[in-house]
Amino acid sequence: MAGWFLVYLFYVVVVIAVYGNFVSVILDAIRKKWLPNMRWLFVFFHGILGLINGLFFQDTYLAYYGVAAAMLYACIDW
Repeated sequence: MAGWFLVYLFYVVVVIAVYGNFVSVILDAIRKKWLPNMRWLFVFFHGILGLINGLFFQDTYLAYYGVAAAMLYACIDW
């Protein structure tokens, strides 16, 4: 069980790092160009894009965890 947990953890970390960085760069460029004074939108849109996995797999808990992880990532990145 612990071995599979580590495999899953590494998978999640890689997906969050790659997808999160990609989304972060795109959203930051959009925010700087069109919405320079609305930094909270950066965190909000990260949360919305964190829903994608939950909606794709149609799992409510996965959607909640995705939003939480995305918003935490945005707050740390900000």
